[in-house]
Amino acid sequence: MENLLAQLRREVFHGSPRTAVAMSEGIDWGDEGRWLRGVALGAHGRYGCALTVLAQIHSGSPWHSQALSTSASLHRQLSRHAQARVLDFEALDAALGVVDQGDAELGLAADAVGLGDQVEARSRWAKAVSSAEGDWRRSVRCSWVDTEIALMNSDGPAAWAAASAALALSADYRAPRHLVKSMLFAGVAALQVQDVTSAARLLRSALVQAADSGAWPLVWPAATVLARIAPDSVVLRARAASVVTAIAYGLPSEWRADWLASVASVASVAS
Repeated sequence: MENLLAQLRREVFHGSPRTAVAMSEGIDWGDEGRWLRGVALGAHGRYGCALTVLAQIHSGSPWHSQALSTSASLHRQLSRHAQARVLDFEALDAALGVVDQGDAELGLAADAVGLGDQVEARSRWAKAVSSAEGDWRRSVRCSWVDTEIALMNSDGPAAWAAASAALALSADYRAPRHLVKSMLFAGVAALQVQDVTSAARLLRSALVQAADSGAWPLVWPAATVLARIAPDSVVLRARAASVVTAIAYGLPSEWRADWLASVASVASVAS
């Protein structure tokens, strides 16, 4: 089983979400495997299924805090920042060590970004950074949140520096999904510094690679932002809409309208 878990772990973090989801089906993996399957399902855009799997990891499990942090991340991706904040505080309470604490603090920083609280975002981010040394995945995610905080402050150069750090680290560790998301952040940062050529290149690469691997939650924002500057904007907006609709069908029915409304708001800003 440990061999299979190692293979699944490699696929989740160094392969494609589509393959990781297929690999994780039909086996009782235990709590680590459930967490990895939840990560893969979320990366594939199957949020409802991911949250159901993660909810099976109960308190008392060494993976409980990680399951809560990952669930919070999924809520954030659905623009449910207040709900994510509750889960991140639960993850912090359930933390068993530095790794769990760092992930919970980073989640709370990202929640604060979504809720518009720059002071808390930077304070929580600093706590997460202090525990990220030697952990490539958390270091990349810290750089993403650093990029978001810089964008909140309209600080294009700082956003570009943070996104570039995430790009380099993701490439060094051959983590395709993290690389794609870093390209997305870098593309937005490039727009902030008026480098349209770099933005178009990064966003186009992010869009193609996300679609190839089945990382659907990265497809629609890449297409939406790229539509601002690309000549095929109508096609790109249609592509984003089709992915958003597909993701909506996998959500609990009571969440769909809010999700679609939040995405429409993002799309209108990007148009």
